[in-house]
Amino acid sequence: MLQHLPESEAVNEKFNIDFKSQYIPWDTYEEKLAVKMASGDLPDVIGMEEVDSNYLKWAKEGAFLPLDEFLQQYETFKVVPDFVWDSLKVDGHVYGIPDYFSAKGGKKMVIRKDWLDKLGLKMPTNYEELKQVVVAFTKNDPDGNGKADTQGLGLAKDIYYDPANGAYYSNTNWYHKNDKGQYIPGNISPVNKEKVQFLYDLNKEGILNKDWPVTTYKDVFKSFNAGKVGIWRTARRQRLTPIY
Repeated sequence: MLQHLPESEAVNEKFNIDFKSQYIPWDTYEEKLAVKMASGDLPDVIGMEEVDSNYLKWAKEGAFLPLDEFLQQYETFKVVPDFVWDSLKVDGHVYGIPDYFSAKGGKKMVIRKDWLDKLGLKMPTNYEELKQVVVAFTKNDPDGNGKADTQGLGLAKDIYYDPANGAYYSNTNWYHKNDKGQYIPGNISPVNKEKVQFLYDLNKEGILNKDWPVTTYKDVFKSFNAGKVGIWRTARRQRLTPIY
């Protein structure tokens, strides 16, 4: 198996099975998964980040087990909205189980309210207000030490930065329309342009850390906890689990 599940011992005990995980480095996972799938020696369960071309290909090739008949048997599946299940369908069948969570969990921005209060700022409600907060956190000495040593927004390498802050702005949504009334992917929608513009403006003003492409996620996390970063993005990803 390719996906690490720390609850494996509890799963073994509950279902009387021999569940074993295989640990794969995050930055080589997709490559090694493709090799594993091509080998024909398939694991029972894998984890995927999203419904991508490989998911569609492997589902069409019959590598995954259709799960439709099982979805109504478990109460926990019923809390997942229909549009989420629809996004997992290939030729009318569901082949994966989403690691679904509400807006209270998952990837989200975390912001220092004490810095907002220190600078007399309100919690931002749109990208323009968020940009103003990031600039103020960087330039206006929110920690009060008299030094220009704070970073408004923490970015890190190897983490795709998508400041969605809600399903409406997600790159993966499919409910925005173009000027012809056609549904279009979230990554080419007008709201995605708003996110890109947000980051572009910050970079143009010299607000973003120029070393972020070589900065590790854990270093940004440490800086946030040390009081040097005002806003950062949690790294938990919504995973898809196809079954064989």
